[in-house]
Amino acid sequence: HWCHVIDRQSYENPEIAKLINELYVPIKVDADARPDIDRRYQEAVQALSGQGGWPLTGFLTPEGNVIYGGTYFPPEDFHGMPGMKTILPRVAEAYRTQKAQVTAQAKKLHEELARISKEATRAGTLNDQILEAILSDIQSQFEPEYGGFGTAPKFPPATALELLLHRYASAGKNEHLAIVTKTLDGMLEGGIRDQLGGAIHRYSTDRFWRVPHFEVMLYVEAEMLKVYAQAFQVAQDVRYRTVIQELLAYLRENLYDKEKGGF
Repeated sequence: HWCHVIDRQSYENPEIAKLINELYVPIKVDADARPDIDRRYQEAVQALSGQGGWPLTGFLTPEGNVIYGGTYFPPEDFHGMPGMKTILPRVAEAYRTQKAQVTAQAKKLHEELARISKEATRAGTLNDQILEAILSDIQSQFEPEYGGFGTAPKFPPATALELLLHRYASAGKNEHLAIVTKTLDGMLEGGIRDQLGGAIHRYSTDRFWRVPHFEVMLYVEAEMLKVYAQAFQVAQDVRYRTVIQELLAYLRENLYDKEKGGF
């Protein structure tokens, strides 16, 4: 969705297109065709800005190292978010006037990410200390009033919830289960879940789970189906069973190819 928005608002804007073509060599990458390139720059932009996803916008040195980046950029400055008309000349000016410093910083980031990637492939032992550190981080980001993690936008946090459920099953800590049920309750009562159709939308635009981004993704349905099923086994909440049944009905009716099979 936001890829289409940035295309329409920014890249199809004649003034912005002129700036891009005058100051840069523009390259558009198909993330599905080249997941290796996508992964490289997702990691770099996340390290710089703390955010990733699509559309991904990266400003690179000729060697391919990232100077600056982000996701969606509007054409004009908006609600504290810099616009393309601000960013494009500013990055180009920094590269022109502080080239040695800018390229050195970009190279250092690339080398650090390469080092982290190499470290991450080393064999090790998964122990309780590592798990507790991860769980502590999850708990610190929990939003106790409405469930979920952080502020808006809020995405269905399937992986974190599944880990909490597994840990509750092995360690029996009630606070782990409480995070799961608070989040699942907020989602099933809110607008992120289609109360008529049964699907779960990709994310909520607010922290209350009320206003969804109207986009249904197969992977979200699959992940949340699994989490609600596991939570029902533990909590025996009949509302979770209803979510499961309605979600399965939606999948069969709308996302399943009855003639050829597959989703």
